[in-house]
Amino acid sequence: MARKIEMHWVCSACQTRNLGRHKTCTRCGDPKDASEPWLMPSDTKAAPTVRDPELLRQANAGADWQCGYCGAHQRRLDGRCARCGAQQAAGARVPEGGARRSAMRAFGGPAGAPAAPVRKSTGKHLLLSGCMFTLFSCLSCIGLGALLPDPPPPVLHKPASSLGVVSGLTWRRIAHVERLQIVRAEGFVEDRPADAFDIESLGQAHHHDEDVFDHYETQHYTEQVPYQDTETYTEQERCGEDCTSTPQSCTEVCTPDNNGFASCRNVCSGGGQSCSPRYCSVTRTRSVTRYRTEPRTRQVPVTRSEPRYAERFAWHAWRWRHARDVQTAGTQSEEPRWPAAEELAAPEPLAEGERERVEREERYHVDFDVLGVQRGFDLSSLSEYERYTAGDRWFLSRDGARIVKPVSTFPSVDEPTAE
Repeated sequence: MARKIEMHWVCSACQTRNLGRHKTCTRCGDPKDASEPWLMPSDTKAAPTVRDPELLRQANAGADWQCGYCGAHQRRLDGRCARCGAQQAAGARVPEGGARRSAMRAFGGPAGAPAAPVRKSTGKHLLLSGCMFTLFSCLSCIGLGALLPDPPPPVLHKPASSLGVVSGLTWRRIAHVERLQIVRAEGFVEDRPADAFDIESLGQAHHHDEDVFDHYETQHYTEQVPYQDTETYTEQERCGEDCTSTPQSCTEVCTPDNNGFASCRNVCSGGGQSCSPRYCSVTRTRSVTRYRTEPRTRQVPVTRSEPRYAERFAWHAWRWRHARDVQTAGTQSEEPRWPAAEELAAPEPLAEGERERVEREERYHVDFDVLGVQRGFDLSSLSEYERYTAGDRWFLSRDGARIVKPVSTFPSVDEPTAE
């Protein structure tokens, strides 16, 4: 059975501590309202049990009710507000938990008539609110300044290009002259071309080596052979329980009745036994596959290398062969040209059936002076070569410290710029 203990509350007007039986402050007479919560004794076990019949009647009457006109707390047994005289039916049950907004209360007025609500307010409350607002504003400014990021450091961009002056232009045109002429070659029948003539046999010659069987020899080796065996092992098997007695532990739990009193009950745990399974070691046997090493022998073939011969031939055939190179070269002051016909003419007359053909190759090159350092680039065509003139200034693209290629000309002071 639950026992009853008395709670207390603190008057917000004069800070007097009042017992739960009192609904008005014993010092200043201010009635208790929803802003003044019920407080539990710090040690509920040491709190005395309520035994007085009148106090027990109040404790068992249920939660207090709050006057709907003046906000004062009233006992459930009271059918009319002791402060303003309002009927209990116009009030509401005092909510459990957090305090609601206090009803305003006024003193005076005729008995039985509800008084105009008046809210408790003191100068101390207003001063505290102003200080808290000022402190919050200062902390907000300091926190906002700490959260703002530092200004980023200045970014230094390396130039993506360099300025160079064309210091030299060279060109080279090469005529590779090939001559169709009779050449001599040797080989086996599979090497001889279809247009060969003057074929001559050179007799038998070494063609290749071939591996042929010579004999068998015995090779010794080992092999892993499986067999069945029996082994013993142990495993854990459940064989009962181990139990221990658990002492009973009781503690008193008090809950507010929301009327100035609290109900305390003993809540117990434990008692009885706590058991856990017991495991025992059991010896068992099982069949397992094992392996043993056994010697083995086998016959393996052994080969020997023998040379093979075939008939070798010599023959003649018409083939293109490089004869000579004829080239012309110069700078931008000279017009690029190919070697003339007289320069391409054979130094000696061609034999019967011989003729020549020419394959052409052209090379172009430009040099730049970049702050006293020479940088050269090979050009792919005459049209690209003709873009450059000695003394012109060009932007040269860079990849880090390495100059990659010319990009565009640098406008001179006399050259008009696009608007």
